[in-house]
Amino acid sequence: MLQSLVRFVFLCLAVCIITNTIAQPSKPKNSKTEPVKPALAAYEKYIDDNNEAHLKEFIELISIPSISSIPAHKPDVQRAAEWIVNKLKSIGIPTA
Repeated sequence: MLQSLVRFVFLCLAVCIITNTIAQPSKPKNSKTEPVKPALAAYEKYIDDNNEAHLKEFIELISIPSISSIPAHKPDVQRAAEWIVNKLKSIGIPTA
């Protein structure tokens, strides 16, 4: 169950990354446009600057054949869980 949820989250992130990569800017419908807030601009810059690294990590995780309903994949499920724990700790989440 947890692995399915993690896969779903990473899949959603991948879709967001891919969409961000290929999306074309749209023209505003009205003439008034709000300036981009600095925090949002910083976030967009971070996504653009780290797109390849995040995609590489995502591919690394989903390449682990961790289908929990298949008993033969039990070691792979454990390996996927350890990968996630290590990733969470590496980004500053001390208890995972």
